[in-house]
Amino acid sequence: MPICEQLLDLERLPQIRPRVLDERDESQRKKDKLVKLVDNLDKEIQDRHDDLKRHTEKIDEITKSLKDDEGRIEREKLLESMAKMKQKMFGHALMLVTANQGNLDLIRNLSEDHKAALRMLDRRAEEDILIAKVEELQKSMKEKDESIQSLEKQLQDAQERNRQREGELSNATKTVEELQEQFRFVQLEESNASEATELGIAKFFATQSTWNGDNYELWVPLVRAAAEGTLAYAEANPIPGPWMVEETWLRGSDQYLSDESSSPPYSSFGIVDLARELYGRALTESYDGASLYILGVLQRRLGEDDPAPVPISVVLLVLETYLDVQSIVADTPGQIFFLALRQLASLVASRWPSPEAQKILDRAADHLDHSSLVDLDELLQDPTQEMMLRSQSPSEHCLFPPDLPICFVLLPQATDWIFAINFTNRSVRMIHNTRGKLDLSIDDVDGGFRATHTWRVLAPNNGQDITFDSEARPIFNWVHKYFKVEYLDWFDNPRPTGPL
Repeated sequence: MPICEQLLDLERLPQIRPRVLDERDESQRKKDKLVKLVDNLDKEIQDRHDDLKRHTEKIDEITKSLKDDEGRIEREKLLESMAKMKQKMFGHALMLVTANQGNLDLIRNLSEDHKAALRMLDRRAEEDILIAKVEELQKSMKEKDESIQSLEKQLQDAQERNRQREGELSNATKTVEELQEQFRFVQLEESNASEATELGIAKFFATQSTWNGDNYELWVPLVRAAAEGTLAYAEANPIPGPWMVEETWLRGSDQYLSDESSSPPYSSFGIVDLARELYGRALTESYDGASLYILGVLQRRLGEDDPAPVPISVVLLVLETYLDVQSIVADTPGQIFFLALRQLASLVASRWPSPEAQKILDRAADHLDHSSLVDLDELLQDPTQEMMLRSQSPSEHCLFPPDLPICFVLLPQATDWIFAINFTNRSVRMIHNTRGKLDLSIDDVDGGFRATHTWRVLAPNNGQDITFDSEARPIFNWVHKYFKVEYLDWFDNPRPTGPL
């Protein structure tokens, strides 16, 4: 070790000396304790050796007493020894009972035999408790075994019943299948019979109408609507009610003359008969004057205050069939027919409200929204139009004669046509502009002559003309501008009287 480190250890010696002395004392104490422990173990080993030797000698003594002269253990001596041991254990048990009752004299100085007997008694008591518990568990297990056996028997019975029921169900299923097959056969026969019946009625409906064709299956939907639809009572008429679209006054002699071509007249038909006739016309995509007239008759029937129920499903089918006809959209006569469908659908939706009726009304309105008569439809829906038209008349788009409830309206999308709107009976009629005529009369007034003239809108039927005074120059100019004037043959160049 270097000199400097030795000098450093000498300097620290006074500091570490007390610690070294303490560690030495602690080592001495541990040594003494270990020596004492070794002595105790030696003593305990010697005591155990002595006890074992003593017990061995005692066992040899007992064993010797149990043997015969030939060195074999005699059974009688062994049983007698065990009986004495049991008696001795019983005596110790009595001693313990006595001690529990308060007499401590017997247990103050217990011998080793007494202690052994007590320990044996404790073990026997514990064994008895364990045996009791085992017996209780065995009893419980036996009960559970019996319960399990009972449940197994019930399960077997249930399985047997299930097998029986499965057999019954299989038989029943087979029977049901047979019945279903018979039912399908009967249904097929009934269906064929029903179809034959429907087709027969369809043929009857078709032949009762003006429809010409041989595909009577087209009429089956009408038959089903009439058969399956329920009769419905009407609600009160709406106020104001829908507009009535009157039959169109066409050019010249191209005119349907109302009921004159029908025998019996359509005006005598019931609702189902009118619907049948219109259905046949819808199948042929017909929207001529007769169709429009019949549609008007049907609307008047449905507008009557009749308490009788109505087969409204038939009417809905007619409306829906017509709305499916695309060719109607093509021209103005077709559009006026759609306007009539819209008014009829409005009446049905008001008096017999239902989702189906509302759907049809919406479809009709949608058609008109994209037609040339959309302005006319909007005019009819506006209750303020009568007053507005009167205040504007005459103008480029209307004439409202003072002596009439009828306003003549022009639509830029419908050339050659004038629309007569009657605000009193809420009706509208489309009139060809060739159906105007000027009537002149020459009167003798104070020795002179006075020419008077009246404007006449010619109706196809006699007695239905619309007439009004055209003396006033604005009215005269309007009718001559928008009607194609037809003059009397005997008067070449009429002029209105008064300043022009």
